[in-house]
Amino acid sequence: MPATYTFNPTSTGRTGTIQSWTVPMSGTYKIEAWGASGTNVSTNNRIGGKGAYISGEIALLKDDVLKILVGQKGVTDDTDGAGGGGSFVVKVDASGQYSLPDGAGKFIPLIIAGGGGGASNNSNGVDASISTSGTPGTGTGAGAGGVDGSGGLGSGYGAGGAGLLTDGADSGWSSGSVKGGYAFVNGGYGGEGVSSIYVHGGFGGGGAAHGNSYIGGGGGGGYSGGSGSGSSGYGGGGGGSYNSGSNQVNTAGEYEGEGLVVITALQTTEVWKTISFNKAAFSIFNIDVNETYFLEYGTTASYGTVAEFGKPINSRDSLSIKIENLQEGQSYYYQVYSMNGTERTNVESSVFTTKRRSALFGETAITNITTDSAAASVEYKGLNIG
Repeated sequence: MPATYTFNPTSTGRTGTIQSWTVPMSGTYKIEAWGASGTNVSTNNRIGGKGAYISGEIALLKDDVLKILVGQKGVTDDTDGAGGGGSFVVKVDASGQYSLPDGAGKFIPLIIAGGGGGASNNSNGVDASISTSGTPGTGTGAGAGGVDGSGGLGSGYGAGGAGLLTDGADSGWSSGSVKGGYAFVNGGYGGEGVSSIYVHGGFGGGGAAHGNSYIGGGGGGGYSGGSGSGSSGYGGGGGGSYNSGSNQVNTAGEYEGEGLVVITALQTTEVWKTISFNKAAFSIFNIDVNETYFLEYGTTASYGTVAEFGKPINSRDSLSIKIENLQEGQSYYYQVYSMNGTERTNVESSVFTTKRRSALFGETAITNITTDSAAASVEYKGLNIG
């Protein structure tokens, strides 16, 4: 049974927590995200726009770190509805172009599902889009949805939803402007509603609505934000979406409710190693019959030596390789990777350190060292090369 990891909203309304997940094993993972829907209003039974469903398969390495924001529904006072938050899955990556909101490095986006626009008394909210652009709200004066990661425009009636990179625009209603949603890079919070009414946008960049007066709905958050409503009493636009995976499934108007993210391990490759004084053995399991596997290693991060595991006959095979004549007490960088034609896939990279024989016989004072056979090698999965 494939391992499945489910990420639910961490709160309700405009605030929440961006969750962190460390990839347990290298392999291919299916990432599914559902954006939150915009909020309904009871007047004329208007319905908030539905969130998008975005699914893709992505190769990840052991110890990769993903940051996950699960979109939340906004608030309604039953006259105006706020925009729903988008759901975001990004990978921490030093080579990324964008900065994480907590200042903990750079990231690249993987999967983003847009949130729906908020409803008002004259129309439903607009569903989230499966394109990267946000959609405009309804009504004659609606501004454009965001493009290329930007927030949606506001109007005199509803605030725009946020994109990945920039905030949604505020509304310009004369009796009290409401705030556009906050971009993912700025924390992903929903926009703030008017004081004492508080029709806030949903966490994930949802735009706020005025409330109390049938003013109009807020735009949904997403890769790019939806715009606010264009006329009094009309709905906000839906947020855009993004998919960097293969075998994509992208569906607009899919989901009503709070957002959700599910990650499923499809094909994971395990690497087991045994380290002795001057030898190391590597075994790999759960391997692809279409790939040829290699190990490169060396005393620097440039490696220098490449050894071939070979190609499995069937998916139940494991492959092993032994390297000898290593230096005792030396740290070695290594990387396991596979090749399919000219396409290279990295499986695992880290550092191992060989044992010091002198430590076992008292030449160097080291605590917590025993002289039994277990001290001569590190054991993984029953493989012994000591």
